Formats: sequence, structure tokens, C-alpha cells
Amino acid sequence: MIHNYLSVDKGQYLTDIYKNIESGIILHKTLTGLGATYSEIISDRDSIIVVPNVPTITVKCAKHTADNLFGVKERVTTDDVVNYIDRSIKGGRNIKIMVTPESFYKVKDAFEEIGEDMYMRCFLLLDECHKIIKDMDYRPDILLPMDDFFSFVDKALVSATPIIPSDPRFEKNDFRVVEILPTYDYAQEIQLVHTNNMLEAIRNILPVIEKAQASENNICIFVNSTDMIHQLISKLGIAVRSSVFCATKSVTKLKNKGFKNAYENWSKKHMRKFNFFTSRFHTAIDIELDMRPDVVFITEPYFADHTLLDPYADIVQAIGRFRGGVSSVTHVFTTRSTIQQRSIDGLKEYIDCCEKVYTIVKTLYNCAKSSEQRNAFRTALDAMPYNNFLRYGVKDYFAIDNYIYDELVRSSYNNIDSVKSRYLESGRFIIKGISFMKHPFGEHDRLSLFSGAGTMKKMREELVEFLDNIKDDRGCEIVDSIIEELREKEPVIVDAFFKLGKAVVTECGYRVKSLREKLIIHEYREKSNGDAFLNALRNTFDVGRKYTRSYVKNELIRLFELFEIKPFNSVTAYSIDEYFNVDHEARIGNGRAVRILSSKIE
Repeated sequence: MIHNYLSVDKGQYLTDIYKNIESGIILHKTLTGLGATYSEIISDRDSIIVVPNVPTITVKCAKHTADNLFGVKERVTTDDVVNYIDRSIKGGRNIKIMVTPESFYKVKDAFEEIGEDMYMRCFLLLDECHKIIKDMDYRPDILLPMDDFFSFVDKALVSATPIIPSDPRFEKNDFRVVEILPTYDYAQEIQLVHTNNMLEAIRNILPVIEKAQASENNICIFVNSTDMIHQLISKLGIAVRSSVFCATKSVTKLKNKGFKNAYENWSKKHMRKFNFFTSRFHTAIDIELDMRPDVVFITEPYFADHTLLDPYADIVQAIGRFRGGVSSVTHVFTTRSTIQQRSIDGLKEYIDCCEKVYTIVKTLYNCAKSSEQRNAFRTALDAMPYNNFLRYGVKDYFAIDNYIYDELVRSSYNNIDSVKSRYLESGRFIIKGISFMKHPFGEHDRLSLFSGAGTMKKMREELVEFLDNIKDDRGCEIVDSIIEELREKEPVIVDAFFKLGKAVVTECGYRVKSLREKLIIHEYREKSNGDAFLNALRNTFDVGRKYTRSYVKNELIRLFELFEIKPFNSVTAYSIDEYFNVDHEARIGNGRAVRILSSKIE
């Protein structure tokens, strides 16, 4: 693909160097906030601007009421779009529609309904086009506008961090890349923090950032997991000082957990000291503040792959949301050595091989001589990895690009050097420093407890040490979930640790049989010394009264069964001695009896 270049000086915007975005280009604008979307909104032509997320539409429409900008998203109907187009045409105004990929069909249906050819009339701009490739694995409908993209006479893509698509239709339509080259140094300083325990690292880092602030600045934290956000807020005890900006479903999820400061749209009035953002706020919105916030990014591959942030795209885009700049940027991350490191050439070779195998089996399927053979080949075809690279049975280049991109980002979190290389290769950052916050036990240690290496006793020793290190953090959702995971694998050791203590587990030599016996005794003593059981004994046996031996035995058996207590020995009249001082020589008539002298129950 042909590359052309344009220079931009500091303080200049796209409109200063480029009258209108040309058709047939991928505009690599390099700088966030350069004004590409603004350029199209004010251009003297009819435009359809496709943006990846709803917050962009909300913010842009609020700022451009005078420019006839109309947002199409959820709850906006096709009739609403029809009425807007009709008003614009009759009023002699340019059509300016901003729409999410999922709602693009409404725009298409509206033009068909009024008999207007949108392909001839409108310029189609796919804004933040890197998201098409980056997000299509979990959001396939983001590709919907691409079904119509090449039908538009005038069309373009734009992003500060584009991923150049491999789809041959771009070459066939003579697309070229126009790259903006700043004439000044625009690299962002960043502090990298490598840790093996994210919870502890964040607990240490945030107070340091807050203390270093010259004024009362916001701290903005990008974490692409509302579960992790909630756990961090709970762990750090900062709920009243925090806000979360996330998708509608996540807002509901957080509120159901008792956290009320969650919002689907960003607003300055909702900002607090600690502000958490999910990935829907990585692109396109303008966060305009009266100060420069400190920004923190969190990546935890042990928790979830979707927390992996790409320095080239995610980090650049998120920093760019703050139009007034930032005070500092910190990326806190863990690495995972079990992540396979892969190269572009290797990934392409893998995909080519998958395609060849699929083609061979498909040929065998087409040539099968019986229905049973066809069934066998059909089953094999359905199980093949290459299906992930097909859309409606046709090779999907965007799925291939997505796979390659995702694997390269995952590979970078294999080790610290790979993360560093990803930053340096982007050309966007100056690494201010790299620090390692090591804690006695991290995610790797937890997962390696049951790796099978070493003796069973050694593994249990390590497990007990691990539990000893995290025992004070119980009550935090992440820690509690770890304990439950460990309990599933070693229930006796975990229960013994928390019920009997580390010393008892050690004294028993980590032997499950011995510890199980002590747990049974512990459970018996807990139940048999419980208030309800002891009150029942007091209610049944009065001090000073005599009872037949058979009555005492039968009542004790009844109460044990009632309270689900399993005695160690057979129940007899002498079992009463554990709870009362008694006289076993008493008589009732000619029979032996038991006199209750005093209670041992306090």
C-alpha cells in the first residue's frame, strides 16, 4: 500500500494542513486530539461517521449542536433517522450522522425509506478504525459497516494508531496510507511497574502518586475488567472516593454489588479522586479537566486476557483522552511465562497451515462416496481452527488480522523485556523507569502450588505459607476467591489452617488423616459447646433433681441428634458428666438414678 506523508507543527490541527479528508485513504493521524473527527463534522459535505462506542456520540453531539450532528445509537429508531435526514435536506443543511457499528443498519434503512442513495450522497468515515480489527473477536457486529464500506463512492478510515488491514479489497480499490508526521517531540514519559501481586502493588503505588501531587489532582485508572475494579476498590477501602465509568450492564452489576458511583457516560461532575475507566473509554471521547490527572494502567494476565493493554494502541489512545495533558503515566503489570511467544511470520505460517488442512479435508468431504464418509469429514471440518477465520464460509481477513494482533499483544506479556520492547517499538514513549514490586506470594506462586513439582508434603508446606501470607486479607473478593480455589484442591489443609491454626497443621506433619481427626474433634467441641445446645441441656436437666439412668441416656441421644452432634463414644448415662457434676449413686424407688448436683456450664 502506498504511503504519503504530511507534516504538522506543534499547536496545529488537521484543518490547518488538510482541507478535507480525502477518499480512498487510511489516515494515520499519529496524534490523538488532532481534530480528524472535528474536521469531518464541519466539512461542507454530507457525512456518516462510524465511531466504535456510544460515549463518543454522547460527547460529540453535546459539543456540536450547531453543526447539525445527529447521534444514532440504542433507543434511536429508524424513523428518528428518517425525520432527521428529511429535516436536514429541507433545511438545506449538511447531513452529519454519527453512528455505532451496531446501529449502522438504521441509517441504511432510513436512506432506503426516503429513496436517497447514501452511497453516492454521503462520505463514509470509519473513525478509530483500529478498533474494527482489535475488537471484532468479542464484538463481531463491529464489522457490519464493512459490508457496505466499499459500496460508498467516497470513503476513508482514520486512527492515531491504525492497524493496516490485510483485506485485498483495499489494494483493489487503490487505498493508500496518509501518515501525519509531527515536527516536534511528542513521546510520552511513562513509568513501568512490574509486579507479581497486583493487589499489593496498587495498594503501595496509589498513596505514592497521591503524595507526590503538587495539587489535588484526579487519579485516572484504566482497567478493562469491572470485576477487578470492584475488587480493587473494596480492597483499598476507597469506595467513597471513587467513580467507575463503564458499560451499562457493568453499571448495573456494580450497583447490585453495592457500589453506587458507576456511570455509563463520562461527566466532569461525576469525577472523584480515583476514577476507573474500562476500554470503552480508550478512544474518541474528550475528557477536559481543569488540571492534569495522574494516569495508571493495570494489566493482569493471570486474572483475564482482556486486561492486556497494548502500548501501541490502548495506552496511546487512553492518554489521548485527556485534552489538557497528563501529569504522569504509570503502567502496572504482571507477566506470565507460560504465555507462548509468537512472531508475525510464525503466526502467518500457522494460519496458512490451518487453511491448507481445512482445504484438504473439505475436498475429501466434497468427494465423499457415502453419507457416513461425509458425516465424518463434516465433523472434522467443524472442529478445525480455521473456522475462526471464516465468515459466512468465506475467508475473513479481519478475523485473521485480529488473531495476529491479539497474539502479538499476548506474547509481549511473557516477560518484562518483551513489554519494554513493545513500548520502544511503538516510538510513542520514553520509559522513565522500570521497577519491580515483588511480594512473598504472587499469582504465579498461587498457580504453581499444584503444578506437580516436588513432594506432596512440600506442596502442602508451600500452601500453608501462602495461606499465612494472605490470611489477614480475607474479606476481599479476590483473596476469598483464591482461598476457595485452594480449598477445592486441598480442603483438609485449608480448613485445618483456618480452624486449628498454622502450628497445629505443622505439628501434624501436614498429614491429612491426623488433621481430619482434629477437625472432627474441633467441630464436635464447637457444636457441643454452642449456646443453643447448652441452653437445651439446662432446659432438660434441673440442678437438684433426680433422673433415671435410662432417661438421661435417651435425652442426651435425642439432643445430640437434634443438634447434629456426633459423639466420639457411645452415649450412656455417664456422658452427662461432661456438662454437670452428678451423683451416680442416687436412687428412684429401687432403681439407680442420677442426681444433678451443679452445672459445669458457665
